[in-house]
Amino acid sequence: MKDNICVAIITKPHGLKGEVKVKVLLNKPNDIKKLGSLCIEKEQEYRKIESVKAVSDVFAIKLENINTCEQAAVIKNRKLFAKREDVDKLKSKDDIFIDDIIGLEAVTTDGESLGTISTVENFGASDVVFIKSSKYKNLCFANIGGIILSVDENKVLLNSPKLKEVMVFDESVRG
Repeated sequence: MKDNICVAIITKPHGLKGEVKVKVLLNKPNDIKKLGSLCIEKEQEYRKIESVKAVSDVFAIKLENINTCEQAAVIKNRKLFAKREDVDKLKSKDDIFIDDIIGLEAVTTDGESLGTISTVENFGASDVVFIKSSKYKNLCFANIGGIILSVDENKVLLNSPKLKEVMVFDESVRG
């Protein structure tokens, strides 16, 4: 498991004093306010969060030692990471970290191995989980709840009946 978790992505500078707008990746976006510090992608040090405020459907964050619009522009499109131990305190027992399921085998409750989870994307409504499979081409499913039953260090167990309702793949190559 990774020591750092990506919790937000910087979208653009906000104002003249070094604030940045961010897209928060946490299940409860307001939880970003509970974190004390963040690490900017490509940097080693954590920076104290000086302020967080809601701006429309995103948040504006002021990080320590980012004091100008020019400094904020340099970090545009970078990811923001929090320490796993800090994010663990915010999650409920059913929450999972995307980073923890990438590369794991996806297995249904019927015992079928679907392949390896390759990526997870969010297009607005829910997370979409993509599985690299030798049996199905372009296999993915919307993680609408109740599908991922458990995660261990080797596999992700998927609820077969619910998965069949939302699973999408290219029919032309089903093996």
